[in-house]
Parts: sequence; structure tokens; C-alpha cells
Amino acid sequence: MNTRARIVEGGVIVGSILLAFAIDAGWSARGEARDQAVIRGALYSEMQSTVDRIDGHLERRRQFAESLATFLGSSPTALADLSSDSAGSLLRRLTFLAPFTASIDPVRSADVARLDDVALRTLLGDWMGAAENVAEDQTFLVAASIELARLSGLVGGPRALSRFDFPEVPQPNVGLSRLRSEGQFVDAILVFDRREQNNLRKIRELRKRTVSVLLQLESRR
Repeated sequence: MNTRARIVEGGVIVGSILLAFAIDAGWSARGEARDQAVIRGALYSEMQSTVDRIDGHLERRRQFAESLATFLGSSPTALADLSSDSAGSLLRRLTFLAPFTASIDPVRSADVARLDDVALRTLLGDWMGAAENVAEDQTFLVAASIELARLSGLVGGPRALSRFDFPEVPQPNVGLSRLRSEGQFVDAILVFDRREQNNLRKIRELRKRTVSVLLQLESRR
């Protein structure tokens, strides 16, 4: 084989090797792009779910604030005069107080470090900080809500209390009147409300951070 043929053959071999590397790199890049799209999709679903849950929680807390104002602004006698439906609704809103919990684990496990979007990674870091701030109050709020449920047992039996089935309380208006006269319950619900107001500020900040993440994710779609 002459020199020219060897050069041509060598060029073909080198070209084939380079082409193989290029194809492999292309597949790797496409695979990485797919993986990042999956991560972003999972994050989008989680963030949208968080906004929906926050909005639901804020609405329940709005109803709680209205009910608390009615409860504290009424005398035991006035509460005793309420209809069973009105009293039952007021009682449920005052005593069914599940705290908001941010789902941090799905975000932690989303392999955020692989994302090539630096702005998104920064926003997610801010989001985690806001979620952890919300979580700081959870132990107290859970304990306080359990205590309120225990005290509300003054108006219903253990079965009604364990199921949070307050409409089954035979005379919810009488129960509300008794709770309004019960200083321990009034003190406990005021303590809960003060701590909850502080937590709500943190939850609203978390919502703002969540929307920022959603907007950044939408910009990459």
C-alpha cells in the first residue's frame, strides 16, 4: 500500500472515531436534557401543588379569623341562642386547626444540583429557606391544635372529638356557650392565634418564593 493510501485509510479511521465520539456526545447531551426536563417537570408539579395548598390554608385561616372574632365578640348567652347549623359551623372552624406543612423532601430529592439553570437553583435555595422558616413553628402549632381539640371535648364525647365530627354534637350552641365561659379554652385559642399569625407571614413569604420558582420554570418551557 502506498503512502497516499495509508494516509487516506488513516483519515477514514480517525474520522470514524471522531464521528463515534460526536454521536455519543450527542446522545449524552440529549439524555441530560431529557433528565433535566424531567426534574423541572417534577418541580413544577410540586410548586403548583404548594401554591394550591397554601391558598386553601389561607382561606381556612381567613374563616378561622372571622369565626374567632364572632366567638370572642359574643357573650355565652348569645352563642347559646345560635341555630344548630350556625353553631356547628362556627365550632368546626374554631377547633379543626391542622397546621400547614411544606413538602420539603420532594424538592430535596429532585437532584437540583444537576440543573444547568443557575437562576433556578438560586430561587430553589431561597424557597428551601422559606419552607424551613414555616416548619419552625410546626411543633408548637401541632401541640396547640391538639390542646384545643382536647379542650373542645368539653362540648362533645370522645367519639365526636376523635373524628373531628363536631356536627354530631347534640347541642353545638350550648357547647359554644360553655367554651366561651371556659377561660382555659379562650386563653389557649388566643395563644394559638398569635403564633399562627406569625406563621401566616412566613407562609405568605413561601407562596411568593414558590411563584418565583414557577415563573422561572415556565420560562424554560
